[in-house]
Amino acid sequence: MVLHWGVALVVFGLFALGLWMVGLDYYSAWRKDAPDLHKSIGITLFAVMLVRIVWRLISPAPPPLASYSRLTRIGAAFGHLFLYVALFAVMFAGGWVDMVVGGICAALTLLVFAVAGLYESF
Repeated sequence: MVLHWGVALVVFGLFALGLWMVGLDYYSAWRKDAPDLHKSIGITLFAVMLVRIVWRLISPAPPPLASYSRLTRIGAAFGHLFLYVALFAVMFAGGWVDMVVGGICAALTLLVFAVAGLYESF
């Protein structure tokens, strides 16, 4: 139960941190630190979610109450599946954007400068 609500609090906290970061100006002291904090918490959340998946496989959820209708049980199963898939999709999208903007673009910039330097040497 603590893990469940802890993950929910972290997800809402990361959303709030992301909204706050959008409003930071170039001269803000948090301009560099806030995205690093956001990434660190996101990576930790990813690890915790992997633990949740493993825990779910080792210790299955209790069966639904017999008083629940078939539609309610199916809806609950699809709702949980959707939340897991959506949360992992958001985390993968965040990691992908970080790689593309931070890693690949930086590598391509270095490549362009290296090629330009080689071209000027001829």
